Amino acid sequence: MLQLHKPEDYVIAIVMTFNFFGFVVRTFNFLGWHWKYYVVYYQSFYRETKMMVILVGQEK
Repeated sequence: MLQLHKPEDYVIAIVMTFNFFGFVVRTFNFLGWHWKYYVVYYQSFYRETKMMVILVGQEK
């Protein structure tokens, strides 16, 4: 992708689904950091929503 002479659009997708909080926790764990030292989380702002799943094709 970085070696192309003409820029193109790409979608990067994985098979698993995560909510945002799960994404943050996994990312910080990958980096070896503890998320509670860096993230401010207020339970009063938390809102349960249905997870939207978007399926992507492998072809361009």
